[in-house]
Amino acid sequence: MLYSISIWTIVLIGCYGIGLGLLNGLRAYPVARLGDRAVIAVWLGILALALALLTTGLFLPLSPWVGGGFFLGFLLLAFRSKSTRSEVATFYRQISAWQIVIYFGVALAIAAFVSQPVIWEDTGLYHYSVIRWLAEFGTVPGIALLFANFGFTSAWFAFAAPLNPDILAARASTIANGLIFLLAVLQFGLSLSRIWHKQAQLTDGWIVVCYGCILPIILATDFMSIILISASPDIPALFLVIATAWTILLTETAANETQEYTKNNQTVSLFLAIGAFSIKLTALPLLFVTGLWFLFRYSLNPFNHRWLLHQMALAALFGLLLVPFFLSGIITSGCPLYPSGAFCLDLPWSPDQETSESIAKSTHGWISWYGTPPEGVSPLRWALGHWFKEFGNKVMVSLIVSTIAAAIYLLVGKNRHRVVSRWLIALAVTEIVFFLFTAPFNRFVLPYLFIVPALAISTYLQSFKASELLGRLKISVPFFATGLVTAAVLFSILSVQKDYTRFIVPPPLMQIDAVQKQVNDVRYFSPPGKELCWAVELPCAYTAKGVKLRDPAQGIQAGFVRD
Repeated sequence: MLYSISIWTIVLIGCYGIGLGLLNGLRAYPVARLGDRAVIAVWLGILALALALLTTGLFLPLSPWVGGGFFLGFLLLAFRSKSTRSEVATFYRQISAWQIVIYFGVALAIAAFVSQPVIWEDTGLYHYSVIRWLAEFGTVPGIALLFANFGFTSAWFAFAAPLNPDILAARASTIANGLIFLLAVLQFGLSLSRIWHKQAQLTDGWIVVCYGCILPIILATDFMSIILISASPDIPALFLVIATAWTILLTETAANETQEYTKNNQTVSLFLAIGAFSIKLTALPLLFVTGLWFLFRYSLNPFNHRWLLHQMALAALFGLLLVPFFLSGIITSGCPLYPSGAFCLDLPWSPDQETSESIAKSTHGWISWYGTPPEGVSPLRWALGHWFKEFGNKVMVSLIVSTIAAAIYLLVGKNRHRVVSRWLIALAVTEIVFFLFTAPFNRFVLPYLFIVPALAISTYLQSFKASELLGRLKISVPFFATGLVTAAVLFSILSVQKDYTRFIVPPPLMQIDAVQKQVNDVRYFSPPGKELCWAVELPCAYTAKGVKLRDPAQGIQAGFVRD
């Protein structure tokens, strides 16, 4: 726990400085509240590091020294700006001792929760293995030939690689996801505090409703809590959907209330959407709708065609941030959008067509997931019948109905935020339809199910000033802080279950006695039976076929090619 809290605190402080430097460089959100700028800055700092490390992985192993070098280098560049130094000083002067106590109470509770044993299968299957490949060798050509899932590219794996040093013996796989969850809880607390003090804006109510629904679902449901306690990129992708939609709402409400608009605010939302896509391909609709908003929202004036040209040029410039992501996919699998077969190249390390089709069906060919239907029965009807039997999917359908009802309320009722409502509705509908046709997993669609209902609820509360009910609650800050820390300490003590090393570091990943196998000149370790790789020594695979070393003299770090 102490390791997790220490790393989170260092990364949050550093990423705040890095992101603030980017905000000042972009001249975005110049009049936003300090707390909002802090949250945006931390997200920008995290994504800047993730994208920089993904790029560096093309050339170098992502060791803790490399990660620390980028962290300090970016921080020094950011602090060259006088405005950045001044704002950091102003922000920290406003932090009280009790707020620090509350922060460490929240961090301790979250650290205790994520310091449980990792049991999410995908982390054992390939997440942690990819992180270790990046940490030890960087991006390795043809690694998808060793095991198809190793070809999945994610900037989140690159971000996590330096945070998992060998000295910790596979104990830090949950650090990155715990950091994101902590950031979400802190933003939720910030918005709730503003409501208590009658300082809330529409965006605060929206955040409270969104996170008030999503955070308990993640903590209370076994499936989502298991994913949180893992190295899965699903968690940052989920919260980046909320962060991107929040910045769009922040931009539009500011423009609506002040009748002024700072065009550079849009670049932040686009940067977040690009970062989300580089972390998880499922964020494609998020990038698509955010890109349309970036290009056309303020470009419809026929006398302002220069704006559209400017936005197109800026979008192309920001699009270059995706080049390392595409290159990583080409290097590992020959496909820039792996596991999608779109734009694949015929390279010596490209998987054969049968393997590509198999991995594509396992990720987004959901109609084939339920087996072969009886003769005369439509495959779609057969798949829908099985899909709807699951309780979680029934809940998803009810939330989709809620989204439709909320959209009607926002578009038909008296709503001075109708413009932003249209864009957030477009975002939610596009993503929901995308997932229903490709991979209707609850965890992928979860944040989109609350975007529109949360906007309808927060708009209603703002219109009728019902949020003042929370403002009437008088809670002593010292009392709240003391209770929070006491509860966090008790929870952390109960969670260790006599394994007192967890007070220092999380428990290690599962240890498997792997069997050494060989195909051609490739020697690898294979877990027995249905076991997974987890923390098995590299290279770990399952049943490697038709693969050989790309350069036997250099070994596995040079990569693999087809036999």
